[in-house]
Parts: sequence; structure tokens; C-alpha cells
Amino acid sequence: MCIRDRYQRRVREPCQIEMSVDPISLAPGSEQELARTADLCAWTQDNFQQMDNQEQAQCQALLVELKQVIVSWVKRVGTERGLPSDLLELGEGAELYTSGSFRLGLLEKGSDIDIVVVVPKHVTRDHFFGQSTDTGLHHVLTQLSQVDKLVSISDAAVPILNFEYNGIEIDLGFASLELSVIPKELDLSDDNLLRSADDGTRKALNGPRVTNLIEKIAEPAGINFGIVLRSVRIWARRRAIYSNKTGFLGGVNWSILVAFTCRLFPNQTAAVLLQKFFWILMEWKWPNPITINDPLDPGFSGISVWNAVTAWRDVMPILTPAYPVQNSSYSVSRSTLAIMQMEFERGFNLSQEALSRPGKQAWEKLFEPTDFFLRFNRYFMFIVTAETPNNMFSWSGRFEARYRKLVQLLENHQPRGLFQTIFPYPKPIKVVGDRLATAEDQVLCHQYFLGFTMDETKMPKVGQQPINIERWTENEVVNWTKKTEDMSLETCLVSWKGLPDFVFKEGREAAAAQRAERGYGGKKKKKGKKRKADAMETVAPAAAEGENVAAASAEGEGCVPPTAGDEAPPHPPPPPEAK
Repeated sequence: MCIRDRYQRRVREPCQIEMSVDPISLAPGSEQELARTADLCAWTQDNFQQMDNQEQAQCQALLVELKQVIVSWVKRVGTERGLPSDLLELGEGAELYTSGSFRLGLLEKGSDIDIVVVVPKHVTRDHFFGQSTDTGLHHVLTQLSQVDKLVSISDAAVPILNFEYNGIEIDLGFASLELSVIPKELDLSDDNLLRSADDGTRKALNGPRVTNLIEKIAEPAGINFGIVLRSVRIWARRRAIYSNKTGFLGGVNWSILVAFTCRLFPNQTAAVLLQKFFWILMEWKWPNPITINDPLDPGFSGISVWNAVTAWRDVMPILTPAYPVQNSSYSVSRSTLAIMQMEFERGFNLSQEALSRPGKQAWEKLFEPTDFFLRFNRYFMFIVTAETPNNMFSWSGRFEARYRKLVQLLENHQPRGLFQTIFPYPKPIKVVGDRLATAEDQVLCHQYFLGFTMDETKMPKVGQQPINIERWTENEVVNWTKKTEDMSLETCLVSWKGLPDFVFKEGREAAAAQRAERGYGGKKKKKGKKRKADAMETVAPAAAEGENVAAASAEGEGCVPPTAGDEAPPHPPPPPEAK
């Protein structure tokens, strides 16, 4: 059976975990590979800020306190709706389930905690986002001194309340089950809970359900799973490819891929697993899907599962292990996949090199920060501002949620292929005035950057329609019912020399030297007569409401890949084939 036909809707004998692939090798690691793993652990320990015991205790106390607040709120809603008091005292009232990196035990300092609150059927989503009375959780949280920076994100794919509780960021999702009482130790792995749940509840429950299965599937790898996942997260952030919103991969995607690697090489050391991780992804023939579990499809009506026929547009499907199977990486585009593939090749070469040399410093080059601000001749720069912290949070969130749509617009800009490389930098640069913001600053300005290269032979000529992003600016960002007058978006196109100084950590002179050393920015010699004019020659920094942006001449630009180790083999072996 073709791998892309695997997820046609079907029903088979139930099982909790049905592995999708068999191991490639059961060979254990050698003494040398164990030593390289010790070096890798030493490096990550120096560069991964783990919560100390006090911070971990603070997080556990937070969960206890927050549950008490929510149970009291659920009882108030029940009383207001006329439910008998004895019913309200049964069971747990409500339950909290964590997911993501916190649930997997990474416990990174400063990271947020993803929580889903599960409540009985008499509590609705309107109660969850309610801001006017004591039956609205949003209102209840505003009355707590421990809560700060509370924002409702009700129009997201998975609606949440985002806030800080004693300085710890919380993403709180909502799931209302068709139950009168939430029993103690409710098992979320029971698919029957989804039968009559609405779409929002199913999506919210997907987080802890997927995380629980990832943990079970990776359990045979022991501590190696955590070591590799921690390493991959550091690497992806430093290489600027950690972001679901921007079209790269997020926490759940990386977790599934690491679990997949551990499944294929269950007895290997963490250092070798990291190298195999890059090898698998470098060689994988997308859009063949990666999956770590074949869950039972109970065939509930109204619940769709991932299907290769209807999902033919997916470019990098990484399927969730829990029912209903979904593509967790649906936001990946052709451009962001191309960026990641270059990074996988670079990661493979440099991890292979690190395995051959002793010492933790051997891993340093693999985790070297991205050269994004050196690589391109032209960048789009987006300046997002507001006048209050809450408005800034909402407005920047709106921009980030629509950012990947810009990548798709540029990919499909006529003539097709005009943009050769499109790299949206996933992290906002937080700015105060003309400097980087500090932890003590009130930040009311985020700057975003997108680097690109173009095929000069396809550039618009005089009289043709110039490149502009007005349609995206107006339709995807500015046209928003929650936009207030103080929310502003300025769009500019800048050359490398026009980038602000604060993006260069070691200063502009050092950046220019590195750029020259790596061969970036050199102009190519062209044959024939040079074009005198071009429909894209003039740059007009666009104002807040999405004016046209004309790109400067792309002369001398080319697709410059990230620096890497040895060249990849011209004909790589086929990827591991799913069973």
C-alpha cells in the first residue's frame, strides 16, 4: 500500500498504541558514542536553562492554586444555572491537564505552560471568556493579584486565555465535555470523550492526548529522548526555524520527529540519535507523511481525520499519534520547507563531524546561531506598534498569526518563481526607541524581518505591475474587527546596509566582515546590456495601513545556503519506509 494511502478512513481492531514503523537497527552504542553523548550532555547543560527546584515547586503550586480557582468558578456557574448543590460537589468539578514541553519534563526556565481546563457540560465557552460577571473566568482572573497581562485569544484555531500567574506565562485552553460531573482521574485517552464534543473541545484535548502518547511511544528510549529533544529545541531556536506560526515547526512537531527517530534506533546513544535525526529528515521524501502511531478510527460522525487524497496540498505532513489523526505541520510552506531542508543537511554534516571529535566544544558549530541577518541583500521590515501592553500583545499576535500568509503570497506572486528564497525570521525584535528592549522595559514596538532572494530574469519591467504586499497587509492584518486606533503597522523594504544596528550582536563592522568572509552580498557579473530602469527600482516605505511596497533591484542576489560541513552525497539512500 502506498504510504499516502495509509490514512484512508478505516476501522480495525482497537489497540492503545500501534507502531507505524519497525526499528531500522537494534544495535547499541559503542563506548566512543557513549563518550560523545557525555560531551553533548555537557554542552546542553551549559546552554539550556533548566528550572531549579524552587521554580519547579512554584509551577506545581501554581497548578494547585489555579485548579482551586477554576473549581470555584465552575460551582458558581452551576449555581447560577440552577443545578442542585449536591451535584456540584460530586467529582472534581474541573480538571487541569498540561501538555507540551512542561508535560514532557523539559522544564525550561522562562518557558510557558500549556494547560487545558476540562469542565462539565453546564459550563460553556462563553463562560470561559466572560468578562462581565463572576460566572466569566476572564473576569475572575482579573480579580486575582497573582494574574497579570491577561488577554483573550478567542479567534485562534485553539482559543485560549493567555496570562502570567506569579510571573509564569500560561496558555489556558478550554474543553467542555458532555458529562454532568468530571470524575477523578479522568482518562483523556478514551476516544469516546470526543464523540459529542464540539470542534474547539476536540482541538483543545488534542494537546494533552498527543503529548501523553508521545511520552509512551518514546518511553523505551529512556533519558535519551529527553536529551535529544532538548538538543533539537536549542538547535531549532538558534537556527531560527522554531515557530509554527511562521511556517516552520513548533514543539509538538519536533517532539514527534524525535520520538520517530528513537523508534527507528531504540538502543542508540543520544549523540547518535541526534545525528540520525538529521539524517532521516535530510533524506525523507516529502510529502510522504511521518507518523509514530496508527490509532483506531472509531468512525465517529462529524470528525475528520487526515487523508492523503484531500490533503494533497500538505508539503511536510507530520501526523499526530492520537485520534483524530491530523497534520501537525499544516502551516509549513514550500519556502520554509526548503529552508529547513538546508538546515537538516547542515545539521547532519556537523553532527557527524562532532561524533568524530572528543570534547563538548565539538558540538559548538552545530548550534551556532543563524546568519539570517548576514545572508540576504534585501529584507522586508515590519514595524508593529501600539500604545498599551495589552493592545501590543493582541496586535503583534494578530500579525504573527497572519505572517505565514505573506510567505504564500510571495510564493505565488506572478510570474511564478520570481522569489527564489523566502525566509521569515520567526522571532520579533522587541525595541524601545532605537535600541533593543530590556526585561525592565515596557515594550510597545515589535519589528519583524523577512529575507528573500529573487530571480532577476523574472523581475517586472517598466510598465508592469510592481511587487507589492498591499493585499496581504490590508486583508490579512489591518482588516480586523478588534483593531484599535493606536495599533499601527509600518512596512518597509531595506537593503542589508539599511538594517538597524541592533540586529547585529557583535556590531555592524564585525557583521560586514563575516558577510564578506562567507561570500554573501557579492554582485554577479552579468552579460549583455544593463537594464536602465525597472518597475521595482524605487522604495517607498509603506505607512501603517498597507501601502504598496516596491522592491529594490535584485542585482547580485542569489540563493545563499547556510554554512555547512561536507557536501551531501549526490544520490542519498531512500528514506526509511513506513510499514
